[in-house]
Amino acid sequence: MVLVARAQRLLEVQKRGQPRAKRQNVTAEIRACPIRLTYASNVRRIGHGERFTRRVWLVEIRLLATKLDPWLLLTDWELVTEAQVLRIFQMYRQRWGWKTASKLRRTVWAGRKSNCWIWRAIGCWWRWRGWWPAFCTSWA
Repeated sequence: MVLVARAQRLLEVQKRGQPRAKRQNVTAEIRACPIRLTYASNVRRIGHGERFTRRVWLVEIRLLATKLDPWLLLTDWELVTEAQVLRIFQMYRQRWGWKTASKLRRTVWAGRKSNCWIWRAIGCWWRWRGWWPAFCTSWA
């Protein structure tokens, strides 16, 4: 793979020699190469399907000075210039952040019976916040 870009971003990682992870600037090496992907259109169906060949890009993102494994990503966006690669890196970094946060919410908060009342209380407050002030002022 060819080195396409280097980027510095603020991420929460544990660099080599640090006791724990913290939010800090990390340099990422981004490498990309085009590959051809051949697939059948009629998979798991009766009948013969067509075979398609599509050009996709394999992207490897390696965070320097960390023990983390490289991120591998397969995308159909064309990645020729450094600006295109950095846009994809930014887009997927935000997506992975949201996926991690939602996974944490599902497993930690919603998974335990003891914490379900917190989410119900927040939802209850959110629904009542509109009519409660009007109700209180009408009795004054």
